[in-house]
Amino acid sequence: AGQYSYNNSQNTAQYEYNNAGQYNKKNDERAIKIIVAIIIAAVTFPIWSGILGVIIGIVFGLGGTIIGLGVAGISLIVVAIVSGYGFATSVLLMGIGLILFGVAILLVIPEALFCIKFLPWLFKQVAELIHKITGRKEFNV
Repeated sequence: AGQYSYNNSQNTAQYEYNNAGQYNKKNDERAIKIIVAIIIAAVTFPIWSGILGVIIGIVFGLGGTIIGLGVAGISLIVVAIVSGYGFATSVLLMGIGLILFGVAILLVIPEALFCIKFLPWLFKQVAELIHKITGRKEFNV
């Protein structure tokens, strides 16, 4: 009253019994893998939470720097135009403002590449690792 099936993708036999005490070897292995993954995640929590904190800090820190440099650059340009300082001081303030604004624009490119290319790749790699540990085959991102 039992059936035997063979899975070609893993080259391992799966035993399923349709009796009242239904037994599936594959489900037991998956449960053990999930329990081990949970234990590993709990033990390594300080490591991966620190890494995640560093990544979030880089993203927000660079974003704040870009905004600060841009605002400072625009402010210096406006002060140079509106203020009653002499010509040389106004040109100096405008030049510094343009430099700060230019640096802010140059920093937008690495920030955008980091957020658009690296972060999705990193999250996909972590998801694939979790799927490998738990033994799941389907993966949609």
